[in-house]
Amino acid sequence: MFEEIPAVKMARELPVSDTARPYANLLGDIKGRAVALLDTDDRVSFPSGAKEILTLCDRIRDVDLFDRGFYLEDQADGPTIVRPVTQEMVRMRYEDAERDLQRQRERESRRQKEIEKAKIDPHTLFMTSEFSAWDQDGLPTKDSAGNDVTKSRLKKLKKEWERQKKVHDAWIANNTV
Repeated sequence: MFEEIPAVKMARELPVSDTARPYANLLGDIKGRAVALLDTDDRVSFPSGAKEILTLCDRIRDVDLFDRGFYLEDQADGPTIVRPVTQEMVRMRYEDAERDLQRQRERESRRQKEIEKAKIDPHTLFMTSEFSAWDQDGLPTKDSAGNDVTKSRLKKLKKEWERQKKVHDAWIANNTV
């Protein structure tokens, strides 16, 4: 399709200097990705294709050009300015990436803790040294000193037991073959 355009044919025959090679490779890569997004009618299917084209444009702007030492600065009333990337910008980008990675690790850690807690059977949830007697559901009836558990505390424990039962039942449903 593009090969039929005379300018494309001529451009392929021109030698590329070592300085320009990274940019020529980038343009070739962009062209290849754009062509891959075209469907058989040589038109991008809408709306998913349009979204993919915009995603490709964002990647070129935010990643590919930045990695080659340039960024585009939009102006409210004027053309876009091409500027060189500064050390400060590289540092800020690195710090942002580190923060994102830390957030991802924290989310994964919380998810793992939730999974571990979901594995606990609600009938054994309160079987600790804090209590000395339990009913048939595993709810404590006496504390470690042998005193009855107060009604207000039992009410809180019952709510926690019900939450645990719901989470545990969901975990069982998801992990049963």
